[in-house]
Amino acid sequence: MSDIPGLEEWNDQALMLVQALVGEISINFRMVVLLWDEEWVLKFYLEKNIEEDLEAVEAVVCQYTAYQTSGLKCRDEIVVGNGKLPSFSEGRAVYLCREKRT
Repeated sequence: MSDIPGLEEWNDQALMLVQALVGEISINFRMVVLLWDEEWVLKFYLEKNIEEDLEAVEAVVCQYTAYQTSGLKCRDEIVVGNGKLPSFSEGRAVYLCREKRT
């Protein structure tokens, strides 16, 4: 079983993810979340399945892993749709677009 990351590690990983997102966010991105599940999970919520944005996600993951100083275990997940966004109590939303409330 992997150790649960401490606050400093969470802050470091969140900062690296935010840096990796610079210049890659489009209006199709709804939310990006950093989670811990025995490894780091980068979860991307997109409104539509647009190839350019899927490529942007790949670029973000590549840049994020390039920032690491050691062998980092991580995976990415992409959720496509315009349903209600979940709230995360165990992770960090590093990007959240403003959406109309209905």
